[in-house]
Amino acid sequence: MCASFCSPENESLYKKNATCFSKDELLIFAKRYNDAKPLKKSPLKVKKHILLKDLQQRLTVHESKWPDLDFMKVISKDTRKQLKEAFRPQKPDTWYINDKEWLNTCDLLNVMHQYEKHYKSFKFLGVHPIDFAYKSNGNSCISPELCNFNVERFIKAKYNQVGVIFNLDKHYEPGSHWVLLYIGLKPHMKNFGCYFIDTNSTETPQEIATFMHSTKGQIQKYYDKKIASKFEILENKKRFQFKNTECGMFCLYFLIEFLNKRSFESIIQQDIHDDVVHKYRDILYTPKI
Repeated sequence: MCASFCSPENESLYKKNATCFSKDELLIFAKRYNDAKPLKKSPLKVKKHILLKDLQQRLTVHESKWPDLDFMKVISKDTRKQLKEAFRPQKPDTWYINDKEWLNTCDLLNVMHQYEKHYKSFKFLGVHPIDFAYKSNGNSCISPELCNFNVERFIKAKYNQVGVIFNLDKHYEPGSHWVLLYIGLKPHMKNFGCYFIDTNSTETPQEIATFMHSTKGQIQKYYDKKIASKFEILENKKRFQFKNTECGMFCLYFLIEFLNKRSFESIIQQDIHDDVVHKYRDILYTPKI
């Protein structure tokens, strides 16, 4: 398991210098520390590893807590947000009471937005109810991101991969089960098509199937017939989930597997179960340290 809790974007920094922060970000801490304690100044014109070691000795807590230290209260909200985003999202407080609590919409979004930032060709379309195409006021649908999904526009914007998480409840219901859809838009990719995964191995809901076939129709208009014929529409037949709490974690896990360039076939052939993805709560989220 990852001990750094760096965001996907910052993991490479940790491999080089054992910190989730860039040198410029470390200098923000050092300068603010020096302003607060002018008689005990931290050195600034030193190499990154020396600066890091000095800050670690002075601040004594895990670096994920540094943005919230008292001397950092003078920085702007934007800078604080930037520093905090060097790490995985904070594990929700309620998980310490019930470590198998269902993931909510924000829990899912917080993780996927970090992967969206890291994988420049990936666009996460969000978390949506099963009746995403319902027109609440007669004109616009509940989820315009899906109703207005345009393959050509995405490809021209250099988005080759698309992810969506759905709840099988309608927008006015409390939520019942998370499922996912991954779309590969480029023919050269390992996964060129729409791939639906429900960890209970139930059939693709009609609403999602309609969206998948609509996407394929756009693919057929964008590419020539030979290329478009290779665009797949597939769903898993294997059941992964046998407990009642980890459907959200399964969705995150499988989407990340797609981003790691694993084929749909290899992904759904894995022997992964509830207890395994449950452990990813301590990988994809930063605990209280």
